Amino acid sequence: MLDRHPALQVLDERPAMEHVIAGMHTLPGWSGDDLDGSLAGLDAAQCHQLRANYRAEVSRHLRPAGRLVDKYPLYLTRVAHIQRLFPASAWVLLLRHPCDCVLSCHFQAFGLNGGALAFASLESTARTYAAVMDYWEQQRLLAKPNVHVVHYEDLVADPEAVLGRLMGSIGLALEAEQLAFPAAVAARTRRINTPSYAQVAETVNRNAVGRWRRYRAHFSTRVLDQLAPCVERYGYTLD
Repeated sequence: MLDRHPALQVLDERPAMEHVIAGMHTLPGWSGDDLDGSLAGLDAAQCHQLRANYRAEVSRHLRPAGRLVDKYPLYLTRVAHIQRLFPASAWVLLLRHPCDCVLSCHFQAFGLNGGALAFASLESTARTYAAVMDYWEQQRLLAKPNVHVVHYEDLVADPEAVLGRLMGSIGLALEAEQLAFPAAVAARTRRINTPSYAQVAETVNRNAVGRWRRYRAHFSTRVLDQLAPCVERYGYTLD
């Protein structure tokens, strides 16, 4: 939907910022034990070079044109780094029922470099989800990013209204072609780099809403206890 807007360009799930962060760790005076201090200690020239490194990494996958949307999911754990280099960035937090999210991650074939061990079981996936979301909330309080929250279930129920509010939050008008994205996905010559490619290419539908309930027998008490704080925090229930 975002990629269909003429002013936006979406970088698929490519870890561009991860390459930049790896380079940060080689800088003089960088301390892995003091992230906040190390980030605060970056001078203007270093920040400029790191931004250039990021743009160079992005350009390996896209020809820069328009405002960039970088959708790598685990940037939830990189809030401090991104805010230091791009303090005016806008964040979109797309939430989904934690049980549905955990089930989806467990079912995906991420490969050895994509979290195979973290998502090997529902319990390990729930533990990973809770840890990532807890860390996101901690960093969100400290770094204070500009965040627009979207609930997946609301987007499915009323795509035009929810997408319209999202576009308004970044100062752009909703374009009709954004709601006709399945045909555009089918016509692409460049493959979308995401494990959930087949779902991305579908028309918006409710098939994945509440899907976890069909597998509830496999959600142990331990799994549900791990997810309960996130379920409550984000306005969902375990009913």
